[in-house]
Amino acid sequence: MARPSSSTVPEQSLAAWLAEVGPVAVIVMVLWAKLIHIGMRLPSVSWAGAEPLHLVAAMRAYPDMFTATLAALLLPVPLLMLLPRLPRALFTLAISAALTTVAVADLIHVRFYADVTSVSALAQTPMLTWVLDSVQTLIDPSDFVYFADIPVGLLALVWYLRWIRPLPARDLAGRMRLGLTPMIAALLLVLPTMRFVWNDSRSLFGYSTIRLEVASAIGLLPYHLTDLALGLALRPHDVSAPDLARVRAFLDRKAQSTPPPSELFGIAKGKNLIVLSAESTQAFVIGLEIDGQPIAPNLTALTRESIYLANNYEPTHLGSTADAEFSIMQSLYPLPVGVMAARYARNEYRGMPALLAEQGYGTFVAVGAMPHFWNMNQLHPRYGFQRAYYEQQFQVNERVIAWISDREFFTQMRPILMDQHEPFMGFMLSSSSHHPYTIPEHLRTLKLGKLEGTMLGDYLHAVHYFDQELGTFIGWMRESGLLDRSVLVVYGDHQGFLSGEADLPGILGFSEWNEYHHFKVVKRTPIVIRLPGGAAAQEFQGASSHLDVAPTVLGLLGVDSSSTVLLGRDVMRPGEGLAIFRDGSFADESHYFVNRFGRTLASRCYEATTAELIDCEPLDEVRQQVRERLEVSDIIVQGDLIPQLRR
Repeated sequence: MARPSSSTVPEQSLAAWLAEVGPVAVIVMVLWAKLIHIGMRLPSVSWAGAEPLHLVAAMRAYPDMFTATLAALLLPVPLLMLLPRLPRALFTLAISAALTTVAVADLIHVRFYADVTSVSALAQTPMLTWVLDSVQTLIDPSDFVYFADIPVGLLALVWYLRWIRPLPARDLAGRMRLGLTPMIAALLLVLPTMRFVWNDSRSLFGYSTIRLEVASAIGLLPYHLTDLALGLALRPHDVSAPDLARVRAFLDRKAQSTPPPSELFGIAKGKNLIVLSAESTQAFVIGLEIDGQPIAPNLTALTRESIYLANNYEPTHLGSTADAEFSIMQSLYPLPVGVMAARYARNEYRGMPALLAEQGYGTFVAVGAMPHFWNMNQLHPRYGFQRAYYEQQFQVNERVIAWISDREFFTQMRPILMDQHEPFMGFMLSSSSHHPYTIPEHLRTLKLGKLEGTMLGDYLHAVHYFDQELGTFIGWMRESGLLDRSVLVVYGDHQGFLSGEADLPGILGFSEWNEYHHFKVVKRTPIVIRLPGGAAAQEFQGASSHLDVAPTVLGLLGVDSSSTVLLGRDVMRPGEGLAIFRDGSFADESHYFVNRFGRTLASRCYEATTAELIDCEPLDEVRQQVRERLEVSDIIVQGDLIPQLRR
């Protein structure tokens, strides 16, 4: 019998080896490349508009993203080797499809919320039915490219089956030996990341670290594995004594540094308060005209007879409208992970409604949505609202998006307002300008030309419709006398999620659209505070945020708010404004600080009026103050500390 040639044996051995490890190796490497590519894109699609990371820059800034991701993919290889060749390849391909789906979901999530998904978001799953239209508009056709390898892999498996047929399969012991090498490589690759996490655990998993920062630092897959482990292992626990002492010390310093009341303190004492949340309304619509057509003429006119916070920035994160409501009512920051309305709806709060109720005000909230939406039926009583009007209390003959139209809402609010015993506080939430802005054709009265059919065009139509109904409502308030018996506050709750609209720079008069313009425009939302008779009307140019509304309005009403926990400031008092965002970025009177995870040098800073890039080092002290404020707010919420901190 002829013996095989010496050249044939190594070839057969190599072929047999490739038959065992080839499919797994190829799928793992392709998946690794996809996860890295998506991870590099994430910062550039968030609200802060960071420049896309290039490969060399990413390897320098986030080396653990590369090594830890590969390690996480290699670790399960020994378990895969337990399976026969074809099931092993199919199962690996299925894992690739599942992990690709998670990564693309992160990409879509970051476009809307500027953060990756988390197991804590499972509590918000019922909300999906209400925002499904919005989610669909965030899916880009390019997202499907990440799944192209799946059908290619399935087709390749047909060829693979034919190729391996004559090749003998290794026994279980042999396959396990093949799996040892990737396991050892994974353990070696993960060591630097373990050291990094050990040394910087407070920064990575601290109170105020948003998960996008963690995902950028260690990679999407390692982040999700860590997030899952923490979500399963960690349960709510009491705040430690050092953290409680830290919060008390911060509040003491804040109280001692608060300037005396302004001359406007108590100017509207005893008057009603009506607060209106203007869905998705951004500051750039004030005074904006398209081909001679004013977009928000009524809101623009209202700013001229009001205290108008022209440089106000919204602080919302994953909870959008609910986050805005929380910051307006309780003057605290939204959570870095999850949504306060889902996770801490049963906390004891004591914000603006509660303080006014203690002063003899009747308080109520009105919104044309079901009471379980954002857990409003639990939260509103805890804010201090004594009565609530939800969808069941309205006659819904016309819907826009998913809720009662603004026309019907404002019309049906008239008898409710007139029935209130004065003084009262009423909180109203409009909804017709909700993303994705698909209002009916008969409500579209603008002629927008090339903008028609775009997201930006739809947005302008929706805001214009809201503005028309707002104008009619204010006209009724003026005629009935209610307007001059009340303080009227209108605020844009959160951004309109328009950062990817190519036509936006043009209508705003920008010749370019860079990180500076993105920061300046995207999170700016108006705050309008009209006093009776239009008293003290002025345009306030200092930086402010939603957290400043409660202290400012309470001051105008002559209510001392020092006995409760409000982290904002009364903007009528002397002092410099500071608007803080959940990712650690901030805007003060003179600068925009665009935060990047890591050292201050990694961040980018701009002079607010000239757009000039400046050195971030001089702002490091403010950056540390920003982090402290976020952490103190998070400790208060997560520890349910407001009852303990009442002064």
